[in-house]
Amino acid sequence: MRRVVKPDGYVGARDADFDAMIWYPLSQEMESWLKLYRKVARDKGGEPDAGRRIYGWAKAAGFSTVDPSVGCWCFTSQEEKEWWGYGWADRVSKTALGSHIVKSGLATQEHLERIAAGWRVWVDADDAWFAVMHGEILGRK
Repeated sequence: MRRVVKPDGYVGARDADFDAMIWYPLSQEMESWLKLYRKVARDKGGEPDAGRRIYGWAKAAGFSTVDPSVGCWCFTSQEEKEWWGYGWADRVSKTALGSHIVKSGLATQEHLERIAAGWRVWVDADDAWFAVMHGEILGRK
């Protein structure tokens, strides 16, 4: 993005850090989800822990200044938990992500269904919460 921004222009970027995500109540199914997601993301050329690297990447890109910051999402209301938890339950079991995991031999469809069920249990827990840490930068060309 630095290449296409005008001189003295700014680029803002933000990305999550999956390894820094935390939740309660603890769940073996959600731990399994995290391990599988991080593996698949890397196998496909992505970086699931980009949040911790974004500052270094921006500096290496040659911005004249880079202002780093951190953001955090915290899902606690029932509406937020349903959006986040049911979204991941469906994504891991009913989308191309799940198909890739099964075709790659990383897990069976039955295992993905257990992960999805774990997400739904998390949604229904009264004391459940989920935090997503993000690395953020504002770079000036």
